[in-house]
Amino acid sequence: MPTEKPRITFAISKEKLEELEAYRFENRIKNQTQAILALIEKGLADFEADAKEVPLYTDCAMRLARDYDGLDGHGKRVLRLVADEEKARCIERARSVREDEPPEIIYFNLPQYHQRMSAGSGQPAGDEWGENLLLTKRPPQGASYVATISGDSMEPTYHDGDRLFIQAAINIQIGQVGVFLMDGQQWVKELGDGVLISHNPAYLPRPMAEDVRCQGLVLGVCDDSYFT
Repeated sequence: MPTEKPRITFAISKEKLEELEAYRFENRIKNQTQAILALIEKGLADFEADAKEVPLYTDCAMRLARDYDGLDGHGKRVLRLVADEEKARCIERARSVREDEPPEIIYFNLPQYHQRMSAGSGQPAGDEWGENLLLTKRPPQGASYVATISGDSMEPTYHDGDRLFIQAAINIQIGQVGVFLMDGQQWVKELGDGVLISHNPAYLPRPMAEDVRCQGLVLGVCDDSYFT
């Protein structure tokens, strides 16, 4: 009795035929036709699974595409203008939302030395370390710690109570401002030729004693901008 099922005729290379036969015997399929049908069904099933996992377009997008194809030239231009305008609006809205979000704060951790350093008549040296500072602005490159200056001998460059960034150093250049240990006291002074110089003209240069030791280089003031 003749079948009413549709028939498909196709050519296959010798190499593919050998692969088909290997697949048929491996899966114990009766004949080549059933092997071909099994491979087709497997391929369609894999295709449908991939399509479900990563759909290219939503149903709504497909309907819009079909509607677009049915429009005349004027209608297509209008739809394109509306789509472009709405896309630009969404991009701008997303950008404004990001701008309204509070910026992420990055903190810079730096030790603070509580023992004040003298910019006047000397400050006894000590080992009083305090808490770590959390700065919201990057400190000067090379800063090792922060310490507070006491006195007015370095005005107008540095003022009493200023917190200074210090880079640990045992040698600095003449003309640079540093932290010095001398006579058991700490000083913030400019290094001169054999003397420690104050910037306030009311203070005379202080001759350097034999036990003077440089402890660091002053890099600048740790002002309120580093905490906002």
